Amino acid sequence: MQITAIDKAETTLKSIFKHTLEVEVYLANMDIPQEWFVAVNEKLAPVGSKLHDLKIDLNDFEIGQVNFEHINDYSYVRIYLPRLIEADRILYLDSDIIVRGDLNPFLELELAKGKALAMVKDIQFMGAYNSGVMLIDYDNWQRYKLEEVCISIINKKDLKITNGDQTIINMACQEYIQELPFYYNSQVGYNMLASYNNWSERFNSFTPQEALIYHYLTFDKP
Repeated sequence: MQITAIDKAETTLKSIFKHTLEVEVYLANMDIPQEWFVAVNEKLAPVGSKLHDLKIDLNDFEIGQVNFEHINDYSYVRIYLPRLIEADRILYLDSDIIVRGDLNPFLELELAKGKALAMVKDIQFMGAYNSGVMLIDYDNWQRYKLEEVCISIINKKDLKITNGDQTIINMACQEYIQELPFYYNSQVGYNMLASYNNWSERFNSFTPQEALIYHYLTFDKP
């Protein structure tokens, strides 16, 4: 998270803390001042929530190709979260998201045996899962050594990466992903394109009025 994008992160954070009490959130960043976190946590103290300053150095990680201007190298950090955060469950959220309800039931969602991730299909690339919202089961992620698998794919020469870290995660974790309905990641921005192109499956999947999470995929951010 670059400091120039902090207004987007603040919008996402406000939506999380409004609906989910006694929650711990980690904000990955390189340059947000500690004073900002202190001020936020003073406001959160009465509801029992906390915002952690997760300082990172991108030089510590294997970073692959990035395909779109509005997506930067930070997107690859999600691959390393089980290394950075100690928790049985980790819910990763992009910073272009609006949360509309309590996230606790999502965190406690039962996964099928052997599944390490729960994700929603990408509304533009329906053959893949969208990495903007990922529920990670720590034990299974470590059991299948999925970080190592992701890194090995990143380091493959002449590999065609069409959608940054999302391509890597889909290649590495395909058999360990449990598919979720769009309720958990309602992707905003492609509904008009889907309508114009008569992509009925994608257009019919766009139901933000019923969604727990809005996810803004294009340059237009909340």
